[in-house]
Amino acid sequence: VKPLLGTLEYGLPNDQLQEGIAAALHYRNADDPQAVELQTLLAELGPARALAQVTGLDAESEIVAAIVARYQAL
Repeated sequence: VKPLLGTLEYGLPNDQLQEGIAAALHYRNADDPQAVELQTLLAELGPARALAQVTGLDAESEIVAAIVARYQAL
């Protein structure tokens, strides 16, 4: 997420970073505690709030909405 924050700060394109983050939200691995935790957050909070919680981004921001839209499209 840190590279994404840099693009936001400097007004640079970030479509591929959004796509990568959206894809990462789909990662599943029962042997990976962080993956399990993320999937639990997604199930409990939904993608926008889960993304906000793990990244510090504002759940109501345009960038989170864009990433969630990509997540749902995958």
